[in-house]
Amino acid sequence: MVARHIPRWSRRYWQVGLLLLGLLLGTGVFRVLRLAWLERHVEAARQAQLDRMAARIEADLLARQQRLLAEARRLAQHATVRSALQTLRREDNLACPETLVALLARRTLPERRGIEIYDVVPRRVAWAGVTMPVGTIPNTEAFLRQVQVELVDDPPWRLALSLWHPVVDAEGHALGAVRVLELLRWQMPVENLYLDTYNQLRLWERELGVTVQLLLPGQTTPADGQAAYTLRALNGQLGTLLLGIPASSKVLRDAARRMDHLLALWATALLIWVLIGMIRWMWAARGSSQRLLKRAALVGLAWWGARYLLLVLDVPNRWQRGRTPLAPLFDPAHLASAFGGGLMRSIGDLLLTALFALGFALGVRRVVVECLRSTSATAPGHMLRAVGVRLVAALLMLGPVVLLGLLVRHSVLDSTLDYLARTGLFPPGSCCWSGPGCWCCCWRCWCCWRHWAGRQGGSAAPDPKRGTPGWD
Repeated sequence: MVARHIPRWSRRYWQVGLLLLGLLLGTGVFRVLRLAWLERHVEAARQAQLDRMAARIEADLLARQQRLLAEARRLAQHATVRSALQTLRREDNLACPETLVALLARRTLPERRGIEIYDVVPRRVAWAGVTMPVGTIPNTEAFLRQVQVELVDDPPWRLALSLWHPVVDAEGHALGAVRVLELLRWQMPVENLYLDTYNQLRLWERELGVTVQLLLPGQTTPADGQAAYTLRALNGQLGTLLLGIPASSKVLRDAARRMDHLLALWATALLIWVLIGMIRWMWAARGSSQRLLKRAALVGLAWWGARYLLLVLDVPNRWQRGRTPLAPLFDPAHLASAFGGGLMRSIGDLLLTALFALGFALGVRRVVVECLRSTSATAPGHMLRAVGVRLVAALLMLGPVVLLGLLVRHSVLDSTLDYLARTGLFPPGSCCWSGPGCWCCCWRCWCCWRHWAGRQGGSAAPDPKRGTPGWD
């Protein structure tokens, strides 16, 4: 009995496939065991979840303080700021020097950010951007000696981070202070196209799924049903963070969702690996046009089946939520259509469907080329078979044209985007991808046109090795 030789690539393919399948099954078993353990230790799991939420908010606030510190340090060490404050201290002039006004006027501040310059009194001598009440730091002993941060509010409308950085001369004498502000809450009494409310606390609530409240030092203690955490600042205590205690069912749902994300990752990797294997299996039948067409039909069904399976798995939507870079693309607030069973439920899904359609069209073209190459010019029925292949290709190309018309119709009727506006066509945060994408599409069209023009301008004599010209 002769043992059958298995190619090395085939062995490696099955090894990787079995590995991905094992990871998928192992993660599923771990999910069941993990959820069973959490049901018995739900209180410990809830406390761990609250600790993670508090650490996440504290890390966000510390990162904001670091950005404010970098901005304040640049201004405090600026020669113009030092010179202006020395002039005010020496001459006791009430008017702000023009050089300091020009310096602040030239600075481009981020939205909801403010800068203020104070002398040693302290008296505000220059500012740019948003302003807030002074707070309690100027009344402390460490004022004009070290960097200090606090939360200041203007109830009930505004809440902001306030960072003070001393300004000193070459000998270490205090000249004043630079104050940098960043709003955390900005409640507008009226909201319209030009006035919009901003509330970072509500954004945290939407991301974490619990209520979030910030208390300044000295404010009331937490109420029942809330967990209190002390927030650290660069110089000590910033305030108190109150988090709503999630229900036991929510703790279990969050744990299950994290495991489902990992399951979806292994399932997507296995799906891509299966498609790669099917495509190689299809190209292995290049010698026979009939076998190639049969396998190509199966691969085409699997190709679009994979697209719908991604919709069932909610991939990649499940990984692009909250403040992720591509979250605006998968937000149904911009485009939500039931056309095609979910192929256009968001802009990101529409782009992914377009990529699948492009891959399908390129595959059809390649299959047609291979079928024409494998058809011998002297074989009986060659002309009839060639005409049949061309008719099938024409019908397959007519489908995308009709589909494109339906896509354009539904993208206009089922979206909130203003297609006649000069700006705002793409959601915020996704415009950086539109330019490179357009350039890639134009470059691809140019290459295809050059390729087609070269074929049409070349010799029309048949080449036995290449088959019928014009279809390669």
